[in-house]
Amino acid sequence: MPFLRLEAEGATLDPSLLPQGKPIDLTAIRVADVAGGLEVVFNQIDSISQLIGRSNTETVRIADLRLSFAGVRQRIVPVVVETLDFKRTADGSMQIDGAFSIDGQSSELHLRADRQNGRITTLNGAAVGLPLSAFLYRNDTATELAFGIKSSADLAIKATRAAENTPPTLQLNGRSNDGAFDAGGFTSELKSSELNVSYDFVRDRIEILPSMVHVGRSTFPFTGAVADLDPAVLAGKRAFRSIFFCKPPVRRRSMYQRRR
Repeated sequence: MPFLRLEAEGATLDPSLLPQGKPIDLTAIRVADVAGGLEVVFNQIDSISQLIGRSNTETVRIADLRLSFAGVRQRIVPVVVETLDFKRTADGSMQIDGAFSIDGQSSELHLRADRQNGRITTLNGAAVGLPLSAFLYRNDTATELAFGIKSSADLAIKATRAAENTPPTLQLNGRSNDGAFDAGGFTSELKSSELNVSYDFVRDRIEILPSMVHVGRSTFPFTGAVADLDPAVLAGKRAFRSIFFCKPPVRRRSMYQRRR
């Protein structure tokens, strides 16, 4: 976190006091770490809620937060959080609203964090305008043709915290906007598509629920799963395995298609 400003009743944290951080390497994140990561998120929101409560304020704003991710082929993707507001209600629940940019493209975050029995228990909201090309597109080079998706997407987020007699849940529903898909020197029209996933906390894997990709005149329904390779998990290495089940593409009849 190279830059950060925390505002609460006029208090400001000098960003120059914070250490410089390295880009976050997405390939180093294991699927099995999702469960622990979700609990960390709930703990952090709990801490912010308690901070606001002790300071007798309603809102804390985090501003000018800059970080980066290592994307495709270790390409550095900058993320700038312009503002991130935590507004606390009387019962300790919070509304979280943020404005940020990823690789120069503006996005927003809107989350509701509900509190019960003295702690945050659920998250419900969405991230809007996420640029897929920042992570899913590779420009052409002297030896390779361009490949990937040029589009943006909205992501709905629902999560439940683990508690006694309450299993944790995490569900993400993504919907992409119209864009383009480049592969092999050809560009196809990418129409609005859906990706629905949930996390299996028992098997430590991502379940791809019935989803749909629309490319040109074709529609590709699919389901599947993504998990760490078991030996790699034990050794603490980076490795994934994926299992996808795709139905034959559904194509609209073209006026140039030969009739049988």
